[in-house]
Amino acid sequence: MKQLKSYLSCVLMLLFSANLSYAESSKDAFINIKKSALKKEYHHLAVAPLDAAADLKMPDSVKSMLEQEVVKRLKKEGFKVLPPQIMQDIRQQMNSLVGLAHQAGEEDPKKLAAVLDHSYRELLLRHKVDGIVSLRVRAVGAPFMNDKAEWDGASQKIAHKGDGLMKFITGKSYGGTIAASTLKVSIWDRRETLLYSWGGGIEVLMQRNAKTLEQIPTSEFWQDEKRIKNSAKLALSPL
Repeated sequence: MKQLKSYLSCVLMLLFSANLSYAESSKDAFINIKKSALKKEYHHLAVAPLDAAADLKMPDSVKSMLEQEVVKRLKKEGFKVLPPQIMQDIRQQMNSLVGLAHQAGEEDPKKLAAVLDHSYRELLLRHKVDGIVSLRVRAVGAPFMNDKAEWDGASQKIAHKGDGLMKFITGKSYGGTIAASTLKVSIWDRRETLLYSWGGGIEVLMQRNAKTLEQIPTSEFWQDEKRIKNSAKLALSPL
């Protein structure tokens, strides 16, 4: 819990000190390519296994559910899709070759980087895909006003204990930034050129206790299946 608290605090410190800019239009999701060109020229995509920040404690079952939701929605958009299990199988083969351990704290960063790089190249050799879809879940800063956070297309009321809405205490509106989780979907071509990148908000990671914000216990993360699946819809909405 201390590790998570430190992680969320760092996220908020960076966000408060930075001059954040948010995409104004879904057109910003496409990097130097038009939507029509992306869907025409990059029809066959391979989805990589979802990468979630370790501090967010995302269960494998939730990762699998979110991966499946992304695959389903990509197919609905007309793409031919290789599921994440294809690359995962290749990674496992590479892990065996280099003797990479999976126990917490035992992963060799250099070996891990080598496995990821070789797995990517092996996938391109075995399958004639046009591009790779990467899935990342991270903590971000969500602007909030009067106990309602809005970020990456999502919105959520902030849970609180003790006093009610802060405006009833102070007599005025209030706002700030709160840590929240989001799914970032990116599409890369075979030469690792970024073509598409867009986020879908999942859930807030903190609650208000009177006048302060505190982290929600990790045991309470990932309980809302509807929110989790909706993040895939939001992250792929520009398509």
